[in-house]
Amino acid sequence: HKAKAAAFDRVNGITNPLDTCYDILCKQEPYIDSFGNAKSNSRWEIVYSSLRQSEKGGPVCAISLVNKAISTNAWEQLYFPSNDVVVIQVHGSWGRLTIFNIYNDGMHSQTLDTLE
Repeated sequence: HKAKAAAFDRVNGITNPLDTCYDILCKQEPYIDSFGNAKSNSRWEIVYSSLRQSEKGGPVCAISLVNKAISTNAWEQLYFPSNDVVVIQVHGSWGRLTIFNIYNDGMHSQTLDTLE
């Protein structure tokens, strides 16, 4: 949700501490501050789209939050050429899991075209 209060409550909720229940959160249309940053707390690693710092990037429409209880050796971000998609790959002795966090704008299908 783009509202600042909702963004803080979602990740910092005292009555519902998400970091004790979830390892990865996928958010679309996150609140972005005037410096271009999403909000979180010390329990989450924010993963932005690959093009966030690019001139071609445009506004950030998707972010993923990875619980810091997961070792950084157990996951990595994979490059994807869109600010509408964040790709994370988690790996372990069981194999690999690739997670696509996709924001699909209802006004066009550019993201779906990029996925093909």
